[in-house]
Amino acid sequence: MTLPTIQCLRDGDEAAWVIVYEWLWPKALAVATHKLRFTASIDAEDVTSIALQQLVDHVEKVSTTEDLLPLALAISHNHAVQRIRYNKAEKRDVTVTDSLDGFDAPD
Repeated sequence: MTLPTIQCLRDGDEAAWVIVYEWLWPKALAVATHKLRFTASIDAEDVTSIALQQLVDHVEKVSTTEDLLPLALAISHNHAVQRIRYNKAEKRDVTVTDSLDGFDAPD
């Protein structure tokens, strides 16, 4: 697969973003699915969707399109962990999750 240049993504080229989305989705979904393997599959899809949406905010911070892969995987993993913590805390006491609201994606 030929990936678009990072500049195309920065310029907001929709076709370029579709290619990158199709490239990253299965990989980020695999991370989320593995981490959330004991929860509903819809959770993994939600986590992956959030992770890929956050890439748009970070495209200016990477030098190549290939650099988006580890970033997408890290964001997906972090959001999956956050979902697990939230679900466990919710079973005990909803107020325990108040500290999880300030999640920042990795740089």
